[in-house]
Amino acid sequence: MIQYNKYTVQQLFDEVILRLGENRNAENIDYLTVAYYLNEALEEIMINFYPIKDWAFFTTILVANQQFLSPRFIKPVRLLLSANGQPPYVEARKIDVREWYSIINRDMRQFWNMGTYDNPVYMIWGNVIYLYPTNFWNANDATQGNVSGVLDCYMFPVRVFNPNSMLNIPYEFEELLLLLALEKVVTRILPMAQKPKYLQQITAQKSIFIQQYLSSRHAEKRHLASFVAPEVPLVPAPAEAGELQSRLS
Repeated sequence: MIQYNKYTVQQLFDEVILRLGENRNAENIDYLTVAYYLNEALEEIMINFYPIKDWAFFTTILVANQQFLSPRFIKPVRLLLSANGQPPYVEARKIDVREWYSIINRDMRQFWNMGTYDNPVYMIWGNVIYLYPTNFWNANDATQGNVSGVLDCYMFPVRVFNPNSMLNIPYEFEELLLLLALEKVVTRILPMAQKPKYLQQITAQKSIFIQQYLSSRHAEKRHLASFVAPEVPLVPAPAEAGELQSRLS
């Protein structure tokens, strides 16, 4: 189960203002600006950390041929397709634009790489996803109907500004979220002469946090690896002093 923080945008705003201390006044920063920085910091964390905490930023959407993807879309993980979008699904193969045009062109494609219902393919070009086989490209290939299905992907959360809304982020990133937002606020409001001192402090705290987080992830992986089921050896292990010779039956 993914544990998300339970802080509202208002509570995170109050924490940022508290850390600013005497550097903040009603004229140099406002609620909406800090809320914008908090949302921006969340997206920055996602871009930097989803490769090592991908399960926390995972979502599933329905897709069809030539569908525009959300501006919040980051990267595909797996696409499951079937004729008319009904189960059972088959995992589709992602291809680049060069291979795509060799597949939809009947005069250029080869049997070994053509898209079929048993081996569908897809391409993402810009913010549009293209699927095959569909009758848009060739009606003779879509004998069972157009393929469609579900796409597992990484996607930014919807930005929230309501004071009572939750800013969904895994709990271990709460401190980094505040540090990134604070860094943006300090860069905006402090005089040039005071910025280096505060930014150095924030950068040092960020580095410590990131190192601690990465260390905890490595420790977690080692811990999980210790639960791997042992394999039966193919040959007896050599006997040590004081042991009887092992015999495998």
